[in-house]
Amino acid sequence: MMMSKLFLNGCPVLKVKIINPMLLKALPVLLFITAYAYAGDYDAGKRKAFICAECHGERGNSVLGIYPNLAGQKYEYFVSALSAYKSGLRNNEIMQAMVMNLSQQDIQNLAAYFSQKSCNN
Repeated sequence: MMMSKLFLNGCPVLKVKIINPMLLKALPVLLFITAYAYAGDYDAGKRKAFICAECHGERGNSVLGIYPNLAGQKYEYFVSALSAYKSGLRNNEIMQAMVMNLSQQDIQNLAAYFSQKSCNN
């Protein structure tokens, strides 16, 4: 068994025990595939975000406390939440109607847009 650290921008971000040194060689490929799986298009999300503005604010910062801010939400959470509304796992008639015609790519694009926005207006 071998200990290894993964660095990002010169900072250690992950310390792992490698049972098989061959797995260490596969790690960059696995990280690339994972990052690609979460790919959304910021600009396409920005163009589509108008459908969220009435309740969640023009830039994703809600002015009414009953609607959550979308700006600053984590990408993975945003995709998971909208996908759950679309599939019916999360039950909210308004949200289910809003996401009904969104493709998975639309959801990823919106996630890319809102996850990069600031929640500080």
